[in-house]
This record gives sequence, structure tokens and C-alpha cells, in this order.
Amino acid sequence: MPKPSRSKSRASKTSTAKKSSPPRPKKPSLAKAAKKKKVEIIGTKVGEITHYFTRIQVGVIKISSRALALSDKIRIKGHTTDLTQRIASMQIDNAPVTKAVKGQEAGIKVNKRVRGGDKVYKV
Repeated sequence: MPKPSRSKSRASKTSTAKKSSPPRPKKPSLAKAAKKKKVEIIGTKVGEITHYFTRIQVGVIKISSRALALSDKIRIKGHTTDLTQRIASMQIDNAPVTKAVKGQEAGIKVNKRVRGGDKVYKV
């Protein structure tokens, strides 16, 4: 008894005309998706960390835009740093101060290690 050929059945399936379907909407490119991504709002930039003293856990902030005062809540953000705290102690030239203004460098006591180049924001 001869076996039916499978090639005919496959050929008949592929030879059918394709049905037209509505066009698919285009997906946005990755670059466009990255632009639409929500940006985390940190606060207003105050300055940048210039130095960190490990033994006494003090970071030096170069104030570039706004004034900082005691009890202000700040956020220090960097590649490996993300710290939010209130300013409890601040000094300029080894003298305690209550306010530091644009252009000054102030040392503040921090809870964790910070690094030079970390940005400081007022929250």
C-alpha cells in the first residue's frame, strides 16, 4: 500500500494566499522612550562636596547657589551616595555658624560617608 506524500499537504498549506491584516503601530525607539522617562526631582541644587574627613565624619560643601542654614534638610547624591539628613552642625574656618552663603565652604557633620563631587540639594 502506498503512503500518501506529506509534501503535497505542506505545499497546499503554504500555497494559500495570505490574509491582509491591519498595519501594526510602530513601537517607539529606545532613545524616545528614555526621553519620556520620568526624572526624579531631588530638590534645588545648593553646592557640591569638595572633601570628606573620615575620622570626624565631616563633609566640606562648596556652596554655589543658595544659602544653607542649621536645621535645613539636605540630600547628598552621587554615584554611590544617597543620603538625606538635617544639618545639625556647621562650621566655617573652625568656627560654628548658623548660616553659610554662596561662595563659602562649610563643613557639616554627616551620618554616612560622602565623596568629593557628590551634589548637595536642599529638600
